[in-house]
Amino acid sequence: ASQTNVDFAYVVQPYTSIVDSAITVSNDDLKKLYGDWKNRYKQQEETRGVKYFTIDIAPSEEDYLAEEQTIAEVRDSLKAATDIEQIRDVVSIIPGNKFLNAYISTKNLSAREKAFVDSASVGSVYGPYLENDVFRLIKYIGRVVTPDSVSFRQLAFPQSNEPRLLAFMDSIENLIKGGKDINELAVSMGTSAPLLSLTEIDLVRDLGESFSKEIFAAPLNQLSKIKSTNGVHLVYVTEKTQPVTKVKIAAVENPVFASSPTQNHLYNQASRFVIANADIKKFDSAARDSGYVVSPVVYLLPNNSTIGNVRRSREVVRWAFTNEPGSIKFFECEDKIVIAAIENKNKKGFRPIVAVENELRREIINSKKAEKIISELKSKPAKTLEEYAQTFQLQVDSARFVNFNTGYIADIGSSEPALEALAPIASENTLSEPVKGNKGVYLFSVYNKTQQNRTFDAKTEINNLKRASEYRIPSLFMQALRNSVNIEDNRRIFY
Repeated sequence: ASQTNVDFAYVVQPYTSIVDSAITVSNDDLKKLYGDWKNRYKQQEETRGVKYFTIDIAPSEEDYLAEEQTIAEVRDSLKAATDIEQIRDVVSIIPGNKFLNAYISTKNLSAREKAFVDSASVGSVYGPYLENDVFRLIKYIGRVVTPDSVSFRQLAFPQSNEPRLLAFMDSIENLIKGGKDINELAVSMGTSAPLLSLTEIDLVRDLGESFSKEIFAAPLNQLSKIKSTNGVHLVYVTEKTQPVTKVKIAAVENPVFASSPTQNHLYNQASRFVIANADIKKFDSAARDSGYVVSPVVYLLPNNSTIGNVRRSREVVRWAFTNEPGSIKFFECEDKIVIAAIENKNKKGFRPIVAVENELRREIINSKKAEKIISELKSKPAKTLEEYAQTFQLQVDSARFVNFNTGYIADIGSSEPALEALAPIASENTLSEPVKGNKGVYLFSVYNKTQQNRTFDAKTEINNLKRASEYRIPSLFMQALRNSVNIEDNRRIFY
């Protein structure tokens, strides 16, 4: 079957077509499935079941207004600035901003920046405008047509008046001017002189305005000595790109963060929730009434570094393992406040039925829905998918390139092992029996079957399976080792 790819048409009656409340799940149902699945719930370490919701630590409307006012004041100063030094000073008013006195190719501008410089006159200021929680200003300073980048090799030396170093630099310079290849010479000195291709703005940022100006003016295929903010450079320019349109702009950015008053308000909000809902039985409904979405219970291991996808939330994990079920607390975790509740704790061994009840209940509900759907489908037999689709108001869809090893059927949008097993061995143009799947009950008909052009060889297949499993051997080995000895893992104490 793994060598056979099939394309098939199908209809699916989803489980969502029957409301959950129409299905009864008894304690006996839960106990039976738990017994069947018990080995799934064996755990080598103790766990804590924690549910939580998050509050984003985000700027308030007042924060946006305050920062917009700040950058509006900078705008007036930027508009009035007439020379480079004035512009440099104004740009640096808001911390984190630095003006680079360099031209940049218009192709490297954002669409908004390009539209501005193409329509504005030199000296104009655009903004402030808000983009990704950052207020921005742009001043249009000038336009030229010059090469965009320069390619060169270099040997760099520290700035010094030490006679021996100056003499050494002179000897190197004479060797290169005498025809010695700069890179070969660099290698003989235990270093290298790789070919660099840098734009004007790269050069100004890394080596200074003076260096950028001189290297663009340097002759091709000749050695030049140029000073930078880092020292003295013997530079051999090999190429300058064709002239392009470049502009000089000054950009000021003012990011908007949650202010201290905003953060305090959010912390107080979280604190009030914890105090008012100290009973964990009220946790879900109170969160829902407040507009929050509570996560399903997350089972934490002692050494988990986070809870869910919340960054820097190790503190929540530590708390969960040092407190009892029913405890509720809030935490600041980078850009979120986490309000967490300990639902249960599970010792090493088999997780209790109460800890996995939701998973068991969902499976039982879907199984009983499948029985109902299959019964309904069989009560109104049809000869084609189209007839079933018309009778039950379903849609005929198709899935392609499915085989026994597919794992995930992209056209369906989920993993459907039953279809992956049955479709490759089904006869073409034959309507299947109803098939219980993960999303619903399926009926399918294979309309194309392709056999791979290779002969089945059991030995080859065994080797392929072995190779596919080899990556698991180290982890399986370590787990077997843990199971064979009594090891107490205390790493959680130290971080």
